[in-house]
Amino acid sequence: MKTSQTSAFYVCFKTQVPSIGQPVVFNGALVVPLELSLELNTQERKEYLRAIELFNSKYFWECHEVLEDIWMIKQPPLKTFLQGVIQAAAAFYHVLGENPKGAIKLAQDSLNKFEKMGESHLGLDLNSLRKSLLTFKNEAQEIIDQKRSFFTLKDIPVLKLPELEQ
Repeated sequence: MKTSQTSAFYVCFKTQVPSIGQPVVFNGALVVPLELSLELNTQERKEYLRAIELFNSKYFWECHEVLEDIWMIKQPPLKTFLQGVIQAAAAFYHVLGENPKGAIKLAQDSLNKFEKMGESHLGLDLNSLRKSLLTFKNEAQEIIDQKRSFFTLKDIPVLKLPELEQ
């Protein structure tokens, strides 16, 4: 989707925004206030924390659904980060479903999103998540190659955030 910056807004297809507020569809284009697109507001932060708790409870599909609602209205690099977490959740969903091909594809997609990011983002330890994705990607390949029969489910990661550790 092509965007251009107009005053305080990212406007799809150069559509004008009628007023500041929640994302709206205007003349067929989604319009997102800049302050919502580059960081998380209070409600989105609560949803982000809820998504991490769902991930840690192995509710990977539900985590994906919660984050997707936020991801759709964001701009890079936050959009890229959220998509990486969504793809990580989907990879582990495939691990639980014993689908090694799906796990490999989504683990690699997630790793690609995190490639140029630092050690952490929004409080999430990306180094630890990258390591887990690589481990399960390798296990998935071993299952495909018939060198092992199952994933090591006890090694599915728990994502750590300072807000959740209190």
